[in-house]
This record gives sequence, C-alpha cells and structure tokens, in this order.
Amino acid sequence: MSASPSEIPEAGTVVEMPGFRGTYLCILNGVAVIEAVLTGSVPAHAADGDEFVYVLSGTGVVRVGDQEHRLCAGDHLVIPKGTMHSVSCDGECRALLIGQ
Repeated sequence: MSASPSEIPEAGTVVEMPGFRGTYLCILNGVAVIEAVLTGSVPAHAADGDEFVYVLSGTGVVRVGDQEHRLCAGDHLVIPKGTMHSVSCDGECRALLIGQ
C-alpha cells in the first residue's frame, strides 16, 4: 500500500489484482484506508508498511509467513511490513484495510 506523495491515490481510486478489488476511501496522513472485496484466492505478496485488516463480511484464511489465520466478520489481523501473505476466501469476503 506504500506510495510516494506524487503517487498517493485519490478517494474512489480502484485497485485490482487476482482475487482482489480495493477502493481507496481516504488517505489520512499518508495512511491508506481501503474497502476491499476479495473472491477466491489472492496470491502471496508483501507490503512496504504494516497492514491492519478488519473483516466486514465473509470468511477466509490469511496465510502470514508460515501461520494460517481463519477470519470471519468482526475479526482483525495485523500483518507486519515486508511479510509475505496470501488470502483464500470462502466465496466473497469484504474487509477494511489500513496501512501505508
């Protein structure tokens, strides 16, 4: 989610990758707040900053390093910067992502 000041997306900007569609809600002091819709699997990737994930609906498994976390609506998880992680959802999941 990291971006230089000239690359900071505006609210409403949509980002897509396999299994993921995220809409930037806002940027607060360089921290992105994204509403994400996840379907199926999101390939392993790492972020330049810590990520906070709050599940709004659905269920899935987040693999962080060598640990698996089963999450459902109301659960949250912090993913440390630089840590490889992937997601596998049971159907559609919606989440709030906060990070740099």
